[in-house]
Amino acid sequence: RSPSTDRSIGAARVTSERATCARSVHISRRVRPVENRATEDASPGGTSAVDLDTEFDDLPAGRSLGENVSSLFAAQIITWVIAVALVVLVPRFLGATAIGQLQIAESVWAIAAVFAGLGTETVVTLDIARDRRRGAQVIAPVLLARALFFIVAAGAVAVVAATLYDSDLALLFVIVGCGMVFAGTAEVGVAALQGFEDLAVQSRANIVSKAVRAEAVLNALFAGAAIEPIAIIVGATAG
Repeated sequence: RSPSTDRSIGAARVTSERATCARSVHISRRVRPVENRATEDASPGGTSAVDLDTEFDDLPAGRSLGENVSSLFAAQIITWVIAVALVVLVPRFLGATAIGQLQIAESVWAIAAVFAGLGTETVVTLDIARDRRRGAQVIAPVLLARALFFIVAAGAVAVVAATLYDSDLALLFVIVGCGMVFAGTAEVGVAALQGFEDLAVQSRANIVSKAVRAEAVLNALFAGAAIEPIAIIVGATAG
């Protein structure tokens, strides 16, 4: 055989070997993720990344800026009207003393709620906005952290209430504190919706909550209820 023939045969063999290696690498790259997924799915008590991806694949896309702004604007107008009606009617039925007592309890708890929340709703919004699939995983740890800090805040409120205020306000402090639990949970939900850029759901929920609260409060007032039942209604419909 001539030298040119030997070179041609050698080049053909090299080309064939390279093609075989390329096919092997391609097949291994396709097989390894499948094996990893099978291992993750078989692990007891664990949640694989594939499961999380599938769980959040059906999340709705964020609404447009116009839809969010219009929803918030409509909700703000409606809730303002409801709030004005309550501000006008409630003091006429309960009197200045009862309203003042409720405001004291709500003010002390509002300060405590700032420390109990520690800005965690902002963490929820930012994490979900960065990664919609992974960010939602932070909701459960945030709720747990808020629950722990709420216990500490409740102890501080109990000390303040016992030291600075009369025992007549003790029941109001307890009622308003229970309402803060619902309000804190609702804050996390609102933060999550903001991260998903879906403020229409938030607006509708706000309208429904305020409307139910107004109807229940007005019914209780016309029935001659005192400040404690009104505080229970306000706390139960908080958020």
